[in-house]
Amino acid sequence: MDDEVALLRGIMTDPHRDVRRLAYADWLDERGTPEDAARAEFIRLQIARVRDVATANIPLAELHLLNEFEGHWRHGLPEAIRERWFVRYECGFPSMLECDAGLLIDAWGRAPVLLPVETLTLHVGAVSLAWLDLRRPEPMFPLRYLRVSCDPPVGSQLMGVLLRLGPFPWLEDFAVRDEFLSDAALVDLAPEPLFPRLKKLSLAGCNLTDDGAETLAVSAWAGRLEQLDLTGNAFSSNMIAWLRQRFGPALLV
Repeated sequence: MDDEVALLRGIMTDPHRDVRRLAYADWLDERGTPEDAARAEFIRLQIARVRDVATANIPLAELHLLNEFEGHWRHGLPEAIRERWFVRYECGFPSMLECDAGLLIDAWGRAPVLLPVETLTLHVGAVSLAWLDLRRPEPMFPLRYLRVSCDPPVGSQLMGVLLRLGPFPWLEDFAVRDEFLSDAALVDLAPEPLFPRLKKLSLAGCNLTDDGAETLAVSAWAGRLEQLDLTGNAFSSNMIAWLRQRFGPALLV
């Protein structure tokens, strides 16, 4: 394992320690290309801005570096999705990505994607049988927010594919939208060991019925979630009453 890979893996396993990002900036300075020097300065500027709570606006120097060099920095992304990702940088690294699920899964199958992504939005535009053999990437993104939107609907296999990417030790907010998700898909959706920090769960518009609602009602999620969004699903009045009893003000239905 070379020095750069080791540094990036360290950032992914401990994404909230600035010292690891600053060590990578020092390594970039040592490598010495103009693009590396610009990236090192960009990392330090973004970290300094986060630390200074009085700074509301993005400094011009940071914007200049991003506009001039971001195209070069994208070469660190997998080639197949380099120009198809929406990327937002925080503390010098991509922290928010929005992309096609198939392209990302294909990239994971080819090589590690060493980015400390905390917010990921996946658009499922087509489904591949190869996804059923999906293995958890190593390392996995240190996700805090995950959104999955399916068009066309995927159905019962979707949750199984997503859960094979876990556990998600940092994840706080998880939303799935699939019109054919199926009630049975919720059986394996449990706090431990997959989602130890999850506070918000959205299954809005997934066409769940009373069977799915019962699975959630008897699960260990009651008392743990700050918000459970089940709007747009077809539940009976009795089931809604039971869900309100279990989840209280956290429930949106």
